[in-house]
Amino acid sequence: MIIGFVLLALGVLYLLEMLLPGFQVDFQLVWPILLIVIAGYSILKQRRFDLVSMVLLFLGVWFLGINLGLLPKNYRKIFWPLLLIIIGLHIIFDHMFFHKKFVKRSDELNEKIKTYYGIFSGVDERINQDHFLGADLYAVFGGIDLDLRKANIEDGAIINLYSIFGGSTLLLPEGYNLEVSSSSIFGAVENKTNYEHQKKNKTIYINCLSIFGGNELK
Repeated sequence: MIIGFVLLALGVLYLLEMLLPGFQVDFQLVWPILLIVIAGYSILKQRRFDLVSMVLLFLGVWFLGINLGLLPKNYRKIFWPLLLIIIGLHIIFDHMFFHKKFVKRSDELNEKIKTYYGIFSGVDERINQDHFLGADLYAVFGGIDLDLRKANIEDGAIINLYSIFGGSTLLLPEGYNLEVSSSSIFGAVENKTNYEHQKKNKTIYINCLSIFGGNELK
């Protein structure tokens, strides 16, 4: 369906350019942005970073940088080495970490949790609800601040943070055991919490994936 919307948008833009004098579209900027949108949609829909989506995202960001004049000419020769590095790192991390290391929810529980999208924008949420079961945070060229300090979090709740050219900050309540799993490709995860593990405490599982981005736990 996303391909249909992309073709529709292109058709409308072309039509407006032909019918409205003075209306011009810089398609050198449009098509890289469309690649980024398609890649982002695929990642959010599948809830994982497949190789095709990663390559499309890289191509969109690369050529958008070139067309905006943000990438100096002397750096453009690293295109193929950088692309090979991204593909290689994805394959390595996919087999070594992504499927084995992260804690996963059941499909039934996935339908009950809330999802936050910071895509080319910012999200700032404070949660006060009881029986908080978990959340998915997607920061894509944007940021998300999620404050859970007033929430009553259920034992075994799973919070997934995905940051691609963006970042998320998670504020956590005290009195919980934290089990943090993280994987990064040209990104970072900073855990500033200092909680002691105690058997009587409930456990929160946090999965962090950072690609050219970062996640922060406080």
